[in-house]
Amino acid sequence: AKDPMVLDITVAREADNYVVATLEGDLTGKLIPNDRPWYRDAKAAGKTIYTDPYVAKSTGQTCISFATPYYKADGSFAGAICEDISLASMNDYVDQLNYKGEGIGTIITSSGKIIASKNNDLSNKDVSEYAGISSHFDEMVKNGKGSFKADVDGTSSVVTYSTVDGAGWIMVLTVPESVVYAEMTTMK
Repeated sequence: AKDPMVLDITVAREADNYVVATLEGDLTGKLIPNDRPWYRDAKAAGKTIYTDPYVAKSTGQTCISFATPYYKADGSFAGAICEDISLASMNDYVDQLNYKGEGIGTIITSSGKIIASKNNDLSNKDVSEYAGISSHFDEMVKNGKGSFKADVDGTSSVVTYSTVDGAGWIMVLTVPESVVYAEMTTMK
């Protein structure tokens, strides 16, 4: 509850649609968990799911959620636990991604939604709006990790990426070529 990234944690039961716990207080009767996409998706997947950004009903803030199902001793579905993470805090996180203090860090879902970016204009947008990256997005999803050169916002850049296990998110770091090759240029 003290973590600034966490907006809410909800534990909900299937048997009576009861909200067992939430940081927002008692939402029983106000929050119907099986109406929420995170609950339905975790139940259907049978494993932890990661949402695209959305506005949380309980807090009114833009967030992403991790939701995981839990089960009774007999193996039947008992409910789901959901943690909402502030999209603003994800932007703070990507601000720390850099190469020698330079570059633009970005997190993109496998469906092409930009969760967070050091370039705040891109946060919560579609990857199609990220010039220089959008034309490589399909190969990024297919390959999972790698690098390529691209013109990003008028700057010749090196783009490296890697997929986060479980979430399927793609962590991207875009660094101007002049920074990446600075030592080699100096040696020449």
